[in-house]
Amino acid sequence: MKHETVANQNLKINGSGSAGGGKYEDVKINGNGKVFGDIECKLLKIDGSGKIEGSVNSEVIKINGSCSIDGNTIAREMKVNGSSTLDGKAIVDDLTVNGSAKFLKDVQIEEFYVNGTSKVHGKVTGGNVRVNGRLKVSESCEVEKFRSDGSIEINGLLSGDHIELNVGFHSSAREIGGEVITVKQQHTNGLIKQIINFFMQKSDLLEADVIEGDEVRLEVTKAKLVRGKHIVIGDKCEIDRVEYTESLEVSKGAKVKEEVKI
Repeated sequence: MKHETVANQNLKINGSGSAGGGKYEDVKINGNGKVFGDIECKLLKIDGSGKIEGSVNSEVIKINGSCSIDGNTIAREMKVNGSSTLDGKAIVDDLTVNGSAKFLKDVQIEEFYVNGTSKVHGKVTGGNVRVNGRLKVSESCEVEKFRSDGSIEINGLLSGDHIELNVGFHSSAREIGGEVITVKQQHTNGLIKQIINFFMQKSDLLEADVIEGDEVRLEVTKAKLVRGKHIVIGDKCEIDRVEYTESLEVSKGAKVKEEVKI
């Protein structure tokens, strides 16, 4: 067991070791390390396995191995290239997940890039979200802009000024609301799609109870109710009821049970 604190208030754990929390310039774990207590620093970098039994307030967090943080996490920039579990609330300006991340409470962001897998057992709020992997949110996701080229599962409301969903794998949201909502079929690698859909036991489409916006353009969507000003129902859509105020277009390749102008 070995740890050292160097003169300029850096904390470094090499191999297997532990240290107390506090204020530091850099905190680096190269191996298997634990920190007992809250950390305030400019850089937290983990290249092995790290456990923080407290909260973290850092300008930059880089996880190249595995990390768990028991308390809240505040950072200007956080990048997860391995795996991480955050027990408390996360407030991060620029959050990138290239591996896997589990957030047990709310996540507040300015920019959120999901290139791997992220699970949020709470709600997501903030600016822009871009999903290239898989995002699962237990509650709502209320942001300014939301784009997915992967797979999403939102158990509550997905809302944003602009929502763009390019569906290549199964996705779902209980409700979707925004000014401009676009759902398109994305042609992905056939083998990858078959493997993912096999394990999910679901087909590559978007499912929602309610979709409501000013401008709504849909493909490969199954919904109970679609409501808006200008609506286009494209190919491979199955909609129980459409309510529109100004215009409605329905493709021959779509099924709409009821159309109502209000």
